[in-house]
Amino acid sequence: MVKVRGGPLRLNPFYDMNLSGDNCGTAWVRKRYGALLPRPVQRGRFIMTMSTRGIRDSILLFLLIGLLAGCGPGEEIQTGMTEEEVTAHIRRSLTVYNQGDMGAVDELYSPDFVRRDSALPDDVVGLEAFKSYVGMLRTAYPDFRVTTDEVIPVGNRIILRWTVTGTHSGPLVSSTATIPPTDKSFSVSGVSIMTVMDGKNVEELVYYNQMAVYMQLGIVSITPPVEENPEKK
Repeated sequence: MVKVRGGPLRLNPFYDMNLSGDNCGTAWVRKRYGALLPRPVQRGRFIMTMSTRGIRDSILLFLLIGLLAGCGPGEEIQTGMTEEEVTAHIRRSLTVYNQGDMGAVDELYSPDFVRRDSALPDDVVGLEAFKSYVGMLRTAYPDFRVTTDEVIPVGNRIILRWTVTGTHSGPLVSSTATIPPTDKSFSVSGVSIMTVMDGKNVEELVYYNQMAVYMQLGIVSITPPVEENPEKK
């Protein structure tokens, strides 16, 4: 049984994402790596579960698709940045999360930027929505910090392995509830895939174990089911 502190909180146990596109569709991936992919992906859809095993397998899956499959056949689109420029681009982009630098949003993010988060029921679309989302994070976790563990440029995408830490010292506002501060800290690792066009971030795909964060903060607790006494049957 899952218990949620502070009222009902939409955990979105499934994140359904269509892996399609001109050069990044699943047909080519299925052809070359179909035997390695779980059945939902072989059908052209990917289902993200909130379990630790699901998060781990999903991260490995997307690294496999990104690193091995790339963008499939056809001309590969590059970011147009050197390795040093990619590092500087990521460092500057992270000031948005780490310092609340909204000027970096206007500078580095496309007006039609979309953030797709495995833990959110809806995408964050547009710069104003993205700024509001970052503001919500930094209100709930004033010391919110993203540390990069690895940066891997692939075509016009940048795969980022990261660790996030923070202390829940402010209200956490979701679409269904407001969770009061717990004053507890968390640490979670995850993967982001950033698409960059003409020096601008146009899309960010984010994968991490949200349940692990809520359990560290004491927002969610899991109680093992009580087995019925056979003698009472």
